[in-house]
Amino acid sequence: MPITFRSVCLVATMLAFGGLHGWVTASDADDGWKDRIRSAAYSNLSRIHSVDMTYESISGSGSVSNMKLMLSGTMARIDKDEVKAGSPPAGFEPTGELYSHRSSFNNVRSQFMEPGRKWVSLKDGNQGFFIPWVTPVNMQYTWVNIVDPPRWDKLLDEAAWEQTFKDARLAEPGNENVVVFTDKNLSNDAVVTFDPEAMYLPTRIEHIRKSDGVVLGRSVVKQWVKLGETGQQFCVATRIDSEMRSSSAEDFRPSFRLQVHEDELKINEPVEPAVFTLDIPEDYEVYDVDEVNRYAEKITQINTTTGSQFTPPAPPGQHGYGTIFAILASALLVAAAFVKWRQLKSS
Repeated sequence: MPITFRSVCLVATMLAFGGLHGWVTASDADDGWKDRIRSAAYSNLSRIHSVDMTYESISGSGSVSNMKLMLSGTMARIDKDEVKAGSPPAGFEPTGELYSHRSSFNNVRSQFMEPGRKWVSLKDGNQGFFIPWVTPVNMQYTWVNIVDPPRWDKLLDEAAWEQTFKDARLAEPGNENVVVFTDKNLSNDAVVTFDPEAMYLPTRIEHIRKSDGVVLGRSVVKQWVKLGETGQQFCVATRIDSEMRSSSAEDFRPSFRLQVHEDELKINEPVEPAVFTLDIPEDYEVYDVDEVNRYAEKITQINTTTGSQFTPPAPPGQHGYGTIFAILASALLVAAAFVKWRQLKSS
């Protein structure tokens, strides 16, 4: 095709337009799916402001638990009551004990209670938060910030999603709904399928060994519901089946199943904030992690000061400062124990 004045002007116009409007290169166009998938999938999740659901958890060993999950903003609580004990691992005798726990975070303190042991643990912040990732609302998001557990407050952090998608890639050319996320600290990839019909809910996750491509485990959304007003709709998984490869590496065995009681499902309805603070019975043993840590730090400071400052030893028959501070440290230990005892007695 001969080069004409018209074609030269057309090329110049296109280049000028590209310079003014951020001309999309082939590389940029290839990555356009990242923003589309990330935005759609995050919108589906972020439209969930509160959750009140009950569901059944069935493990691969046969245990059955009734679960209640409540979320509001970044507050969360889960109650677990095992109604059927499963088979113990090889070499362990069955105990016949049904396990229960209550775990909650009220935006101030993490609380973990075991009614069977009459014991509760308290900790400032949510670093001691025991909400598991195996729940219907966050089970399918294990690939977000894949190094860390997908805690509810982290799932609502859009910056975490942007970081996660930074190194994502398509599983195969031409299919922009199946994405590979790599865990840099492990030897596996997470291959995630986003379903456009389910508002880009991640409906299938496969964990694949990088070295040979073997699928080690998968979780699949078998049922989901669409909720919300037009233009603000979102989808929630109501049944998730998980399986993992057995030791023979030839077949899969069930890992667990989560089945939501849809007739009790409440999404984006008010949740009373008081439910996120556990009501501790008087006869429970309370272990306050921060109180113990603060006391241990104080004792360490006293011991450090004593060891580095008070030398040489005192003359015979006299107590040196080191001894005095050791006595004070012991007294502080006894006093703290007494205060703790009084707190337990009066609680």
